[in-house]
Amino acid sequence: MPWRAFGESFWIFLPTLVVPQHPTLRRLQDDVAVYSARDGGFGVGGYDPPGGARAASIEAIEDGRCRGHNVPAAAGESISVEVRLDEGDSIQAQIQDAAGQVITEERNARTGTRIAANNLDAGIYTIYFCNITGGPHAVTYWRNWLRNDVVTDYLSAIFDFARSSGLAYANLAPEAFNNGQLIRRPDESIEGMGANCVEGALLFASFLEMFGVEAVIIVSLRNGHAFVGMRTAPGSRIIMPIETTVVNDQQFSAGSAINYAIAEFNCWVANDADACERTGMNHDPDTWIIDVSDLRQQGILPQPQ
Repeated sequence: MPWRAFGESFWIFLPTLVVPQHPTLRRLQDDVAVYSARDGGFGVGGYDPPGGARAASIEAIEDGRCRGHNVPAAAGESISVEVRLDEGDSIQAQIQDAAGQVITEERNARTGTRIAANNLDAGIYTIYFCNITGGPHAVTYWRNWLRNDVVTDYLSAIFDFARSSGLAYANLAPEAFNNGQLIRRPDESIEGMGANCVEGALLFASFLEMFGVEAVIIVSLRNGHAFVGMRTAPGSRIIMPIETTVVNDQQFSAGSAINYAIAEFNCWVANDADACERTGMNHDPDTWIIDVSDLRQQGILPQPQ
């Protein structure tokens, strides 16, 4: 039976799913220990946390030029970087905070050089490389696995699984939010290979709950739209969302679907003018952020199959 999602009450019955025989999704089960670590200290100074190490590369950096990558860190986390260069090359390696202040650096980094910034405040940091020795240098580096990596991996893996399974967006008119909307269970969305925004959000939330992490449903009645998010740690106030309606739109990757949902969230909640213009949405001070784990504690349990 389909179930009523909107009205005087908000009822969610997320069925218990079985992990599909899909390598990307099965790998996520190993990340639960990382997600659940409350001290933010996992992976510090090493490259063997449960999720492994994160590799990135920057192609030829010209003499006198600097390039880098932004990395979000949670409070208490550390960023540890190991540099890889061609034999004989050296480069200046830095970790900077959001204000551009250098936290740590090595002016003559070579292959195997490590730098680390420990016990950080929550924020965006930049791993920065400057070529001060002439000739273009290509840099590959490894860094430890951070909580943000785990969150984006969950959302990206579910997004990629849904895309590879052929799930398509089934349009839901905004006026359907006015007096209630009958929607399908997540397993029915999979079987029918179609989902509107609410169904897609609930499908993703079912997967997130299945893996033991904290999912939220974000709803704007004013905009007639909903999407899913994931708390970046148990009980965290920071939510990473993803837009599920673009699963079958090849112009969107999982990363751009996350960025688009962040823009939607910033428009709805923070009234960010640029975000509202980009998404075509409107500020909604009555945006709902519905925590699935809270619903469970209130006795709203998975619907029997």
